[in-house]
Amino acid sequence: MQGGRNRLKWEEIGEQLGTESSTVYGVAETHLRDEEEPPHIPGYSWVSCNRRAGERKGGGLGALVKGQDWEREREDCREHLWLKGRVTGLNTLLGFAYLKTGSDSREENSQHFACISKDIREIGLNQEIIIMGDMNAHIEEFDGFTDTTGKMLEDFCDALDLVLVNAQVKCEGKITWERNNSHSTIDYCLMSHKLYDRLESMEIDEEGTKSLGSDHKRIKIKFGTSEPEQAQERAGKQKLSEEQIQKVSKSIENIVSKQPEKEWTYEDLIGIFKRELEKHRIKQRGKQKQKHKPKSWWDKEVKAAILRRQEASREHRWAKKRGALPAEVTSKWERFQERKREASALIQAKIGRAGVQWMMEINKKDKNAAKRFWEHIKAQGRKTEDFQHSLTTQEGRRVQGEEAQEYIRQTIEKAFSQLEQRGTVDNTDSSTIEEEQNYITMETNTREWDKAESKVPAGTATGPDNIPMELIKTLGKTSKLKLRQVINQAIMKGEVPNDWKLSRMRLIYKGKGNKDSIKSYRPITVTSVLYRLAMQIVKQKMQEWAEDTQILGELQNGFRRDRRLEDNLFVTTQCIEIAIKNQTPLWLTYLDIKGAYDNMSQEKLWGQLKE
Repeated sequence: MQGGRNRLKWEEIGEQLGTESSTVYGVAETHLRDEEEPPHIPGYSWVSCNRRAGERKGGGLGALVKGQDWEREREDCREHLWLKGRVTGLNTLLGFAYLKTGSDSREENSQHFACISKDIREIGLNQEIIIMGDMNAHIEEFDGFTDTTGKMLEDFCDALDLVLVNAQVKCEGKITWERNNSHSTIDYCLMSHKLYDRLESMEIDEEGTKSLGSDHKRIKIKFGTSEPEQAQERAGKQKLSEEQIQKVSKSIENIVSKQPEKEWTYEDLIGIFKRELEKHRIKQRGKQKQKHKPKSWWDKEVKAAILRRQEASREHRWAKKRGALPAEVTSKWERFQERKREASALIQAKIGRAGVQWMMEINKKDKNAAKRFWEHIKAQGRKTEDFQHSLTTQEGRRVQGEEAQEYIRQTIEKAFSQLEQRGTVDNTDSSTIEEEQNYITMETNTREWDKAESKVPAGTATGPDNIPMELIKTLGKTSKLKLRQVINQAIMKGEVPNDWKLSRMRLIYKGKGNKDSIKSYRPITVTSVLYRLAMQIVKQKMQEWAEDTQILGELQNGFRRDRRLEDNLFVTTQCIEIAIKNQTPLWLTYLDIKGAYDNMSQEKLWGQLKE
């Protein structure tokens, strides 16, 4: 990168990420110190391995990471950083390294290789490996000679059985560094054999069009499609537009309307929903990605300046390639440097003018000024998120990754199995049971359906079946009627669809307690929107039954129609005032049941309702 304090370079990276959507973008030679960070790029978080103030100049590593699929490892390492994630479904340890150059580099680089090897043995167990970076190593196959660092690199690959991707057929390009009349291969990518088998290509930007005006060439590695489970998960996250939802709704209505005599089951009808949704999701994936929105200062003039710089880089590269005289190559190089300075100066001026214009707009006395100000501030910053990456078991053992997921699964499974083992309550009051069943099994009418539908927001998260509530709300008359009928069947017959038994769970920190303990987290589950809709219907019927049979006392005001908890507060304050006035003792009791929902026996609850 040759310096990360130049805003132009980060803006170019932002443009590349906006159009290419890379998962991880690593950079070397950021020249950042201590806690310095680059400008925020929306959608990406920054992890770094900066040199400290007082250490030798240059250096510095960092990576822009998309989403939360990659986690930082070993933050105390120097001159290399580690990330853990998944590549094509394989657990992967991704490393970025920067090795020293010069006559005094042997001892320090030897220490770096030893440290990297130790890290792989300790945190790379059962992980595939990728290591990329500026190795400052020369190997005979590329440069006609092998230096000390090059020999270390070859020995390192042999010891850990890693593939040197630069030397393989999947690598497009060879030269990774170029300045004036000189060029070389000093930046490398190493990876384990299993990952190399899944590698689609490695591209070295020899023309320099994507290399930020640096004398190092950008290296990009691309992998094939990931495992089916991940592809399915991404498909579920794909949000269809309002127009696409309308098209899906019409398709479903046409299919259902053509079969008026068919006795639909839940699985048959929902199967049509899923197929039609998937058809439109496939069409959406096939279309061109949404264009990246450029910065306010990015215009035709800036684009032309960048193109002139890239063209000058290509001319210099071509002059060397065709064996031009040294004077011509030098002239082309100087022209490239001039174009590079021109582009940088132009963009800095554009950014400055855009800032002045923004301040003028903010200072205008209109009602939208405050809104524009906070939108700008929000765009410049980043969301502060603190993720817990490990837990401590009851035995005191620290677990993370897949081991932590298994520990969470076992803990939740144990909690639910304890509920299932609790005793049941038998009640033989047949008249009460019959009365209750009459309410629950009464067929849902249009009014009840519409009311239940209004209680589930259109934009609510979809469950594992990936059916959005937006679709349910836009269904045609016939398809919505059939859906209501199959849900009625499920409620009345007590036949719970398999989709309703599935959920996605996430642990939310309660706000207090040890973050390493699973007891400090509350599980939040996301279920099928159709299940939520059905439970709204059941809740309505239970509330009507409870009100009509007057099973609830007069002091029960919570969760009841046309009643308020403020009534209870009024009674309490009146009692306090009377006690103070009459100087009589008053006892108040506050009861908070720990884990009330977790520890409730559903059988006992049904038994109490039947009584």
